[in-house]
Amino acid sequence: MFTPLVAFVALFCVSAPAVKKKVVVRQLAPGVELLQEVTPSGDKDGPLVVTTVRIDPKVKGVRVEAALGGGGVWANDATLGREIPSKTVARRKAVAGINAGFFPFAGNPIGLHVENGELVTEPGLPRTAFVLLDDGTVSFPRFSFEGTVNGGALQGLNRKPGKGNELLLFTPIFADKTLKTDGRVEVIVEGVPLPLKLGSIVTGKVAAVREGGLTPLAPGTLVLSAGGDSVDWLKGWAKPGEAVTIALKATPLDRKLDPSKILQAVTGSGRLLAGGKFALDLKAEKIGASFSTTRHPRTAVGVTADGKLLFVTVDGRQASLSRGASLTELAGIMLALGAVEAVNLDGGGSSACAVRGAVANSPSEGVERPVADSLLVFAEESSMPQSEVALPTQPQVLTVGETRSFPLPEGVDSASVAWTVAGGIGFVDQEGSFRALRAGKGALVLWRGTQASRIPLVVVKSGAKATPEPKLDNAAFVPQAVFNDDGTQLTITIANSEGDKLGSEAIQLTVTGGTVVSNPVSTDSRGVASVTIQWDTATAPDARQVKVSSPLKRFQSVIVKPAKKLPTQK
Repeated sequence: MFTPLVAFVALFCVSAPAVKKKVVVRQLAPGVELLQEVTPSGDKDGPLVVTTVRIDPKVKGVRVEAALGGGGVWANDATLGREIPSKTVARRKAVAGINAGFFPFAGNPIGLHVENGELVTEPGLPRTAFVLLDDGTVSFPRFSFEGTVNGGALQGLNRKPGKGNELLLFTPIFADKTLKTDGRVEVIVEGVPLPLKLGSIVTGKVAAVREGGLTPLAPGTLVLSAGGDSVDWLKGWAKPGEAVTIALKATPLDRKLDPSKILQAVTGSGRLLAGGKFALDLKAEKIGASFSTTRHPRTAVGVTADGKLLFVTVDGRQASLSRGASLTELAGIMLALGAVEAVNLDGGGSSACAVRGAVANSPSEGVERPVADSLLVFAEESSMPQSEVALPTQPQVLTVGETRSFPLPEGVDSASVAWTVAGGIGFVDQEGSFRALRAGKGALVLWRGTQASRIPLVVVKSGAKATPEPKLDNAAFVPQAVFNDDGTQLTITIANSEGDKLGSEAIQLTVTGGTVVSNPVSTDSRGVASVTIQWDTATAPDARQVKVSSPLKRFQSVIVKPAKKLPTQK
């Protein structure tokens, strides 16, 4: 009897279906694709989730930009100027984006950041940066930096002053004023050609001298800020009308390029590939061994031999979903994706890939971490399908750990849609299989071009009951739509007479005599949406109107008109 049992086990093992990794490709826009590779636990390399945005910059209208969180360096909020990548993507109306450089839990990136040619922060440690030159060339250089002001050493740009004898330089992109810092002396400099470029030498004149910080950063001005021994040095020569010469010298350490030609740049930590080969040099970039060898969530950017750019996230710290990667493993992933040059960016809880206004990967902390900067991709999208997809509208209740598939309606081309998650409650693959990871409320967001369709989700702990949703009486929910004074901004609130709000609700806008500038349109968690309308001057003011309706027939339709007297718009 023993022998047949062995034969049965052997037969079972041979005939059992193999657990295979899945690779799915979706088109987000012309020249922009989303690739998702899911390796399950049963695979020797699993579990692992790799999300890639593959970009062809040769396609007309495609461009890549570095983007500061919130549009500037510093802000007086809890994040000190940072922003989650999905919000940056939505605010800038990009197709997709990933987190980029490291940061000190404030809004200033660590290392070189250049945005549309403007130098924001300087190179620090000799670590690899991702650089786009103004002729479209992609490079991965390391820099040394030497800044001077009238021959004195300049320690940095656009960051919170530290201790010691620092001389810092602030530009208007930092904030509307410098930070309050007792004991510092600050000098306003006028007449300097802006924006500043890395590698440039510029001149201006002292306009005023102040103490204690909070110095205005007016357009067209700079502020020098001194602490410690630098105070006496600065006060010794900085008098109103005195000439100022600022040099921002940067020397590429291992690449030939003109720093003044840099259009976009973010800084990583660890060159992964060079010339199609592994190129990690921990000593040269002053990286600790444990940072390299431990499996973490990772983010990377690379370029292929034919010039395509790769924005890559590797999820980690989620034992049942994705284990993360060491830097050597990350280099192998980039190589397998076709990269010949690549650099590791900030990872851990920062790793995030956003499509439109929601998340395509599974951040290790559940929700996205606010970051100092991101990399974004833009594209022309007029040729993409833009209609919404009919999906379930009533909240779907799942238990933590549960997996549920949401098939597409018949006739919807799966290659032209992309699944994402809002609310940090779980992970969805690009075949519509959602895994509930955390209790809470959120939504599956399906993108077809710029149009979003949503499935409300409620995830509860095992044995718990979901909080009942407000009973939906379609006729009871009426949009309240109000224009601002000049008729260009429309604020929409969807509520009933009892005060119940419809959050994360899709809205259909039909504009007569104009177009919706900000799309897609959906309410936030408060049931409120705000959109910008661009009016056509060829349409008489009396004929201009906006119809607010529900594509899923969940609330009443209303028509609203702006004030008759509007400013002429082009």
